[in-house]
Amino acid sequence: PGNVRVGATPAGAVPGSPAVAAGTRHLYGSTDATVIGGGQAGYNWQLNNFLLGVEGDINGGGLSTTTTVPAGGVGGLAGGSNFKASSDFNASIRGRIGYAWNQWLFYGTGGIAFADANLKANFAGGTAPGGTAVPSSSVSKSTTLMGPTYGGGIEYAMAPNISVGAEYRYTDYGHASFNLGNVGTT
Repeated sequence: PGNVRVGATPAGAVPGSPAVAAGTRHLYGSTDATVIGGGQAGYNWQLNNFLLGVEGDINGGGLSTTTTVPAGGVGGLAGGSNFKASSDFNASIRGRIGYAWNQWLFYGTGGIAFADANLKANFAGGTAPGGTAVPSSSVSKSTTLMGPTYGGGIEYAMAPNISVGAEYRYTDYGHASFNLGNVGTT
């Protein structure tokens, strides 16, 4: 049996494949799908031209990617084995500081962000060297990731309580390693 550990592997890469060793993204029968929706709430205090605020957001959806090992296998994994990585939500709580000029607001924001990370592996059965049968199996693991988020933006006030704007934010959720236990390899 081999011990399968998925961690800082590029998205969509098959553990044990040459792509993982080279640190590049290599997809075998990979599919990606994304539908995201959410909401945001906050409160701002304006002191002359300066703005202080607090806000939070939450987004949910079906961010996922699935990778399938090609026929013939890779790195000891039987062909047809597949790995699905997904995230169902992400959220943040942030402070905001800015400067208002006429109807324009220029601001910076920063705080903490959260996201879930899920991994499901379906290992196809096969025959190991020496003719030993390797049974198929499934395993799944999940965790919540947390890290800093920061950025900035600009808003334009169209009416006293209505504005439009654009924001850029960088978020680092860190990484997680999932030990999927011992599986038979072919």
